[in-house]
Amino acid sequence: NGRISSISVDDEIIQVIYNEANDYYIAHQENADETIVYLNQYEDIDKVTFYDAINDESSENILLYDETKNGPVTNSNNINLPLILAISNFQDYFTVFLIFMSYKPIVTYSGDDFGLITFEYEYDEHGFITKSISLFGEFEYNYTQL
Repeated sequence: NGRISSISVDDEIIQVIYNEANDYYIAHQENADETIVYLNQYEDIDKVTFYDAINDESSENILLYDETKNGPVTNSNNINLPLILAISNFQDYFTVFLIFMSYKPIVTYSGDDFGLITFEYEYDEHGFITKSISLFGEFEYNYTQL
């Protein structure tokens, strides 16, 4: 069905359940930690919630996109979500990876880890990002047609 059913993190197989009605993935780890990844119509990540069972704490991260422009992987296969979920320290690094792996450009990110982050972009004549600027730095994008 083209959906993720499990991921492996540090030799632990984590079952992932996709909720088609609400378009999200949920993963439960052995220690009872939980990650829920909500998707939008482009399969970009809209929101991620993390639950830390040991400390009984939750955090939420919300992303807003410019739906009129093209993100770095607009013309690629659906690689963003599987790649991001495969990162062993997903919670620590997912924000940085999202900058480079979204179908639409991220306009704002708000979350418990970094607070509110805004992104500025320069685009080419086709609406693809050529440069992004945020607190993570300034990045230039080059595209190769295969």
